[in-house]
Amino acid sequence: MELYALANVSPFDPNLQEVEVYYLDCLLQKGRSCSRLLKASSPDSEESVAIKLFPKEKNGECSPGFITEEGSVTKLSHPNLLKYHTFYKDALIKGKNGDFCEYSAIVMQYVSHGDLFKLVSNAPLSEKVARTLFKQMISVIEYLHEKNLTHLDIKLENFLITDDGIKLIDFEGCQDLKKRTSVALPAGTSGYRPPEFVKGGHQDLKSADIYSLGVVLFTMVSGTPPYTEIEENKVQKFDKYYEALRKNTTKFWEVHEHYRTEEHQECFSKDFKSLVEGMLAENPKDRLSVEKIKRSEWLKGDVCSKEDLTRELRNCH
Repeated sequence: MELYALANVSPFDPNLQEVEVYYLDCLLQKGRSCSRLLKASSPDSEESVAIKLFPKEKNGECSPGFITEEGSVTKLSHPNLLKYHTFYKDALIKGKNGDFCEYSAIVMQYVSHGDLFKLVSNAPLSEKVARTLFKQMISVIEYLHEKNLTHLDIKLENFLITDDGIKLIDFEGCQDLKKRTSVALPAGTSGYRPPEFVKGGHQDLKSADIYSLGVVLFTMVSGTPPYTEIEENKVQKFDKYYEALRKNTTKFWEVHEHYRTEEHQECFSKDFKSLVEGMLAENPKDRLSVEKIKRSEWLKGDVCSKEDLTRELRNCH
């Protein structure tokens, strides 16, 4: 399948465009608002790229997700963010009936090792490997927050795996705190979003990112999420494991250790438990800040060398 991207060639005449062709390969990931991430190639280059497609609105305008992502990532440069190459407001794909479907498209760096969800689905990570990746995660979140941006969809699927660690993707829901300090509910991804995004209440969007990152950290080491959201009578609620986290943390950890090891032995370090509990505090005001996370005892532990990390990640695939 071919994508025909329309590129402006003159800053003085917006109607003067040239067509750039990309060959679309396989689907890599489905995003929010019907966006799709695909592997692709260009006849002008032998290197593969990733292309994120956003269906146009009914009135022909670019989707809000495309506008948000383009406006956010063009400001950013960090070793744990993907490299974005080109943004096309207009792109066409020929359908089976011969008609053209209209999209906006973002061409970006292609990462071949998949995402963190697939990695952890194979086996949970050791605390040493998780700590090595988490340091990169907290670094990129701190960078975003210093830019007054919040991601608001931190989850395993949005961290791509490279030989050197992780790359954070998907900025469709990114918020500029200079423009907005709260979001309409429901927001975020079920199971990762903070309780105030489900039940309502005071919002601190930076703290919301911290909460979601806490879920990611727990799941990396446990291999299973800390709890799940359930729907009853079209109302989102939390399961009994969430209630245990709030009322009896000893029981919460015992239950997860029961599933983590056949011998049902204690398998999470004390410092790991303390960090996770601080990041998953129910009240946003009680959650750990980035600075407190960086000073936590758990982050002072051993990390993998670059060579060891590459080997560990390859072994997990």
